[in-house]
Amino acid sequence: MTTYGTIPTTTTAVTTQPHDLISGATDQIQSQLSTLRPWSEFLSFTTLSIPPSFSVATSRATANLPYFRTNYTILILVSLFLSLITHPISLLFFFLLFGAWLLLYFLRHAPLIILARVMDDNVVLLVLGVSTVVFLLLTDVTVNIVVAVTVGVAVALVHAAIREVDDLRVAGAEFEDERVGFSRGGGERLPLKDTASSAFSS
Repeated sequence: MTTYGTIPTTTTAVTTQPHDLISGATDQIQSQLSTLRPWSEFLSFTTLSIPPSFSVATSRATANLPYFRTNYTILILVSLFLSLITHPISLLFFFLLFGAWLLLYFLRHAPLIILARVMDDNVVLLVLGVSTVVFLLLTDVTVNIVVAVTVGVAVALVHAAIREVDDLRVAGAEFEDERVGFSRGGGERLPLKDTASSAFSS
C-alpha cells in the first residue's frame, strides 16, 4: 500500500568526533602562535633595567605580560618539561593530561557531545580536575611540577618587571589595542575559554 506524507529523517551526530576536536584545537593554537613575539625581542639585554620604583615595575609588568603572553607560556612549559625529563613515564602521562585539557576545555570551539548528550562545561572541568588530582597523587612528581611552575612564573614576572616597554609602543600601534583587550580590526578580544563559550550560546 502506498503511503504519503512521509518525512525523511536525518541522523544527527551522537558523539563529537576526535578530528573535530583536533581541527578546532589546531586552529586555536595557530591563532595563539601568531601572537608569539620574536625571541630576539623577548631576550634583548639592552631593554633590561632595574625599575626605579615598585610602581614602575608594576607598570612594566602590566604591559609586558599581555604582550609576551605566548612567550611566557612557552617558558613555563619548558620549565615543566625539564622538571619531568628524568621521569619519562610521568612525562608521558603529563603530556596526555595536558593534551586532554587543551582539546576538551581550553581550545574547544564547539560543544562536547557524548552519546547524543551535550556535556556541560562544569562536568568537563570536574572530570579533568579529578583526573589531574589523581595523576598528582599516583606519581612522585608533584613537587617537581609545583617547583617548575613556580620557577617559570617567577622568571616570567621578573622579566616582565625589568624589561622596558618604550620600544614596545614604537614597535606597533596594535600593542595598545592588545593591552586593553581589543584588536585592530574591531571587536573585543576574548580569552580562549570565553571565545568557546560565546560560540556555544550562538
